Amino acid sequence: MFESILLLLEQLKQPSLLIRGQYDPVTCEEQVMEFQTKVQNGHIITFQNSGHFPHKEESDEFAKTIVRFLK
Repeated sequence: MFESILLLLEQLKQPSLLIRGQYDPVTCEEQVMEFQTKVQNGHIITFQNSGHFPHKEESDEFAKTIVRFLK
């Protein structure tokens, strides 16, 4: 739990999705930038009315986003 996974991002080869909330106090800009630069086929979605739990705070839009990504 206390080990950074940022070093593992380069190993991701499959399409990957980072979902975060605009008001997320946990996922910092450094982590977002690392994801952008190290994940070859990475996509970032920022929910405008969420904190760290967009799956709870904007559950309908979250579900739609996951389905679109998987298609």
